[in-house]
Amino acid sequence: WDVEGALLLTNDGPLTHRLLHPRYAVPRVYEAVVEGRVASRELERWRRGVTLEDGPAVPAAVEVLVAGRAESRLRLTFTEGRKHEVKRFCEALGHRVKRLRRTAFGPVQLGALPPGASRPLTTREVRALPVGLTQVGRTHERVVGAVVQALAARADDATAVGGERSVRRGVVVELHGALHGSGTCRV
Repeated sequence: WDVEGALLLTNDGPLTHRLLHPRYAVPRVYEAVVEGRVASRELERWRRGVTLEDGPAVPAAVEVLVAGRAESRLRLTFTEGRKHEVKRFCEALGHRVKRLRRTAFGPVQLGALPPGASRPLTTREVRALPVGLTQVGRTHERVVGAVVQALAARADDATAVGGERSVRRGVVVELHGALHGSGTCRV
C-alpha cells in the first residue's frame, strides 16, 4: 500500500473546495514511520522546511513520537495537500517513509477506526467543517457521513458508489450513507 488513513467523502462541491484548496490551510495530520533516527535536536531543521521541485514544503507542526535507532515515528501537520508532499519532504531530509497514515483531516479525527471501515461523522465534526458557500442547515444533508480508512497500492484505483462496496487492487471501501452519484476515493 501507499498510504492509509482518514478520508472524508462528500458530494458538496463548495465544501470540497474549502477542504482542499491551499488558500484555506485545512490541516492534515500524518503519522510517518521513517528510516533512521530523527532526534529532537533535529526538529528545528524539519520545521524550517525544504524546497521541493514544485515549491517550498513547510510543515505547520512536527513532533517526534518515537526515535529509534533504525526508524523513527513522527507526527507531521501539513496544510497544502500536494501529491506525496509528506513523503517527498521526509526524503529531502534524508529519511525515507516506510509507513504513512493520515490521522486527521481538518476537524475529523481517525481515532481507532480500523482499515477498510467507515463511520458516520458526528454532529460536532459536521459543524466544525469549513462550510464555505454551503448553508449550515444543509451541510449535514450534503456531507456523506463517512470517514474511511483504506489501504491502497494506488489510491486512485478505488471508486465508490453510495451504499455499494468497491474492491479494486486490494482496496476495500464501504460507504454508509446516501451518496448521490459517484465519486473517486483519494487518500
